[in-house]
Amino acid sequence: PNPAFNHIYISIIEPMEVLDYICIINLSNRVVFHEQVNPDVREFELPINLLPGVYIIQMGLNNRPHFTEKLVVTN
Repeated sequence: PNPAFNHIYISIIEPMEVLDYICIINLSNRVVFHEQVNPDVREFELPINLLPGVYIIQMGLNNRPHFTEKLVVTN
């Protein structure tokens, strides 16, 4: 759900989409989370330990973003 509190859930529904990383970036353009993921996995539950605020989630392949979405973290 967005806003998030202590976990985020990501589901990739497009069967042809291949992604190998998840990255969370704050509005100062600083990477606060980066994780390589298995391209065959379609659902993720990520624990987050972020200050309340607005962030950007990027997912992509070979360090090229394919998906970008706003993430709101609350306390």
